[in-house]
Amino acid sequence: MKIMLRVASAAEKYVMQLERDCFYPGCGCKAIKSHSQQRRGALSAIAKKGKVVTMSRDTVSTLKRSNKYEYPRARFFEQDIAKASVFKGFCNRHDTQLFSAIETRPLCKDDPDQVLALYRRAVSYEYIREEEGLINLRCQAMALGIEGEDFQLLASCARQKEMLLDSDDIYYVDPMWADDYVNELQWVWRVLPGNVNVSMTSMMPPITEEEVFKETDPFWDWDNKVMACARPATSFTVIPGERESHAIMIWTKFNDKYMNDYKSRLLSSDDSVVKGLLNEVVFVKSEDYCVNPNLWRELSNSEKGLLSHAIIKDNFRGPLDRMPNVIV
Repeated sequence: MKIMLRVASAAEKYVMQLERDCFYPGCGCKAIKSHSQQRRGALSAIAKKGKVVTMSRDTVSTLKRSNKYEYPRARFFEQDIAKASVFKGFCNRHDTQLFSAIETRPLCKDDPDQVLALYRRAVSYEYIREEEGLINLRCQAMALGIEGEDFQLLASCARQKEMLLDSDDIYYVDPMWADDYVNELQWVWRVLPGNVNVSMTSMMPPITEEEVFKETDPFWDWDNKVMACARPATSFTVIPGERESHAIMIWTKFNDKYMNDYKSRLLSSDDSVVKGLLNEVVFVKSEDYCVNPNLWRELSNSEKGLLSHAIIKDNFRGPLDRMPNVIV
């Protein structure tokens, strides 16, 4: 365990220090630190004294906690909004051009320019995080050498992640830069009264992991390192505001067959159904959310423990006894 912790720590530091080129195709400029959640919008709306509660991306602390609790648990802490939800995504020029519709204008329900900007941001953020995870796995595998069970496990995980990213390139990333790509998207934009005190943006499967496996398993070609299909996914963004909050779900037309459950729940006239969906997608399906510190302090230790466990992927943590109940 100690060797794995040292290896994981070194790999994580290496990834954090990497400089990246702008994610926009053909741009060779260096990426700045972009926000997956708007600093002057969503984060400011839930911050207290300039801070929000967010999840630590320190894998080492998670591994240590998994040893203590016998299963993985995430760690949460207060962070300045200047640093929260930051990723190395785009150069300053493309960050400004691509997201000006949501950075410089008030949110307007069903605005196609804002829909496209929100979708591009979610896809970019998720892809870059996955790519950083792949680099991390490769670093750990190289440090462990070419023998042993730990190396074999990491190498296998890296191969799988690489195949998934190649598929995402084809079906999600490459097409979304077209100026008229909004015509390939469908969405539900729900405006909620009041401030939900939670902010989030992610890509996620709108079906269970078991259903995803059934849909994609026939398309894995391990010999040629190809997954010849798109994995089912939708973007989901929650943007809080002082008077109203926005829950926006955006997906490609080829994913529409998977969206019935999420669509019916987000469009429901029953507030408890809508909030149940938000609690699920924010605290179970997402890995990128921020919470109002006052709301966090009001949560019971039991609820915080559930959130710490729920954010871990279900193939590592197993089934949950119940869903979180933070957005009420």
